[in-house]
Amino acid sequence: MRASLVSALIPGESNEMTTQIPCTRCSAPTRPGKLQNVGNYGNSPFTWAPDGEPPFPMAGAANPRKAIVAYRCDNCGRLELFAP
Repeated sequence: MRASLVSALIPGESNEMTTQIPCTRCSAPTRPGKLQNVGNYGNSPFTWAPDGEPPFPMAGAANPRKAIVAYRCDNCGRLELFAP
């Protein structure tokens, strides 16, 4: 099952994750969404960054940060986060 999840998470030409992902707890379909930043006027999206990465990207440095995509199961409420 892990291999099918990994293949579903690798995007093709677009940055969007459009493949239906089953819930890892109850196998029901999940619904894609996003984390919303309620404070700070919503001006800083959530991203994944490796440990030790400075809080803000450095000018001229490689950017290892990834956007986070959230999938929620309407059946059991499980929330899965992915950084494709």
